[in-house]
Amino acid sequence: MVKAEGRLTTVHVSTQKTWFGGELQAFLLICGLRERGHRVIVFARRDGMFSAQARDAGFEVREIARRGRRPTSLWRIRQWLKEIRPDITHAHDSHALTAVGLASIGLKIPLRVAARRVYFPIRSTIKFTRLVDIVIAISNPVAQACSDSGIPPEMLRVVHSGIDPSRARTGCRDLGREILNVSRNDILLLMVANLTHCKGHETLLAAMPTILDRHPNVRLALAGSGELDKKLRRKVSFLDLDDSVQFLGFRSDIPDLLAAADLFVMPSLHEGLCTSLIDAMFAELPVVASSAGGIRDLLGLDSPEGPCGHIVEPGDSKSLSDAILAAINDPHAVNCLKQRALIRANDHFTHSKMVEGTLSVYSENLRLPMRQSA
Repeated sequence: MVKAEGRLTTVHVSTQKTWFGGELQAFLLICGLRERGHRVIVFARRDGMFSAQARDAGFEVREIARRGRRPTSLWRIRQWLKEIRPDITHAHDSHALTAVGLASIGLKIPLRVAARRVYFPIRSTIKFTRLVDIVIAISNPVAQACSDSGIPPEMLRVVHSGIDPSRARTGCRDLGREILNVSRNDILLLMVANLTHCKGHETLLAAMPTILDRHPNVRLALAGSGELDKKLRRKVSFLDLDDSVQFLGFRSDIPDLLAAADLFVMPSLHEGLCTSLIDAMFAELPVVASSAGGIRDLLGLDSPEGPCGHIVEPGDSKSLSDAILAAINDPHAVNCLKQRALIRANDHFTHSKMVEGTLSVYSENLRLPMRQSA
């Protein structure tokens, strides 16, 4: 039997080149584990932002080439695992799971964990069922999608993503509105998301003409970059929204943008959880969001008290415009919802709760008889 008490040696694997919500969650986790006295070693893509961030933060980092699946990379990872003899390997993306899973075949790793952060069916479940012991999903809908794809329920655990609440509250409203050139009388809608199809930007743009007919002083700021940038800009021009919509690109001043905004909108078509929505909840910014995926967990759609935001069906621009107008027209109701959202965020979605939840999964499963990698 392997004891979970005491100092754990954990290996965390990331093959992503860019830095999105999943990489932030992995980084917050390794920081939290180190703060609690556990040893953390990072295997990360040589040209990826995660390896640079981890190294700058003082972590032990071992670099892998691209996705780590070439024979030389697999051999190198295997040699590192033999040297380190970790209690836990934790793969933070699908390619990382393949790399560390294949490299560890036949090694006595007490616990092999994989993160699942996206709300999509799994195309190949065999690597999950053969190369890991536990899959940590970031929301109940993501866990259900994993189960529907064929991962046994006994392998699944849910640990919600979390953020540092203090960061979301550091913004300056006047500075944010000055940066965006928004007047005192303008109503600012904010969406923070990568410009990808699953985030539902087109649904929001389709809703804007109706909103502007009622409130011509509404402005929309879209923070994020991605593959749909040119397409969305063309749609803005086609709908004659150029004076009302700003494309901000990737931003590092999200707290100021949150403080500047009057309403946060997240019309996702598919969603694992959505940490930018957690930011908005901690910033006490009213929320209009779709019911897609993990947003159900975030806003408490299934809780006895009901949701703590205005909820619409994914892809329904009419319902979205109605919900945004309702939020604008009833500030008292919106104030009650945002206060409930803040309480819910504090109760469930802090980075500390995410770290403790992950440690609980580690502890629970390290008490099982040690299994040899398949």
